[in-house]
Amino acid sequence: MKKLCTIMLLAGLVAAGCEKDDKNTAFGDTVLYMPQATVGASYTVPSGLDAASANYKLDAASGKVKVILGVYRSGKEQGDAISVQVGTDADTVQKMIASGALDPAKHLAMPTAVYTLPSSVDLPSGAGSAAFYLELDVAALKNYPGKILALAVNISAGDNRVSPALRQVLVLVDVNKLPL
Repeated sequence: MKKLCTIMLLAGLVAAGCEKDDKNTAFGDTVLYMPQATVGASYTVPSGLDAASANYKLDAASGKVKVILGVYRSGKEQGDAISVQVGTDADTVQKMIASGALDPAKHLAMPTAVYTLPSSVDLPSGAGSAAFYLELDVAALKNYPGKILALAVNISAGDNRVSPALRQVLVLVDVNKLPL
């Protein structure tokens, strides 16, 4: 009798375990982050093997270098549309130069006259990512030969969770290596 009860209990557990359909369950927390922050401490421009893999686009007509940046949403559940705020942090760059983490002979905090950055980027409903550009003025860049211009770009999104470790990327633009 004891064996029969044990077998029935095990059969019931197996049957109960087989009823759930996990393939449609949305696992993982939804977290926003900048994918460029996943490749290391900085995002060097230019980078890439060819035009197809370059991390910038040169728009000769507008006189702009467009550095490709983005926002990703992790987790299976892609959710509603989100407006993600984009900003900069001049203090981060200044502290890195002052501490010697960035060589003051080569690196310079990117002057605001050199770049344009959108104040926000929209992540559409159901989308896992959205791209945006850090636009650099070619004429202004030519005033900094031999320099690497540094800019800390970050994201925030109100009540939406943003990865603390991947919310900011240090963009390093090597002016001499760009085809200006």
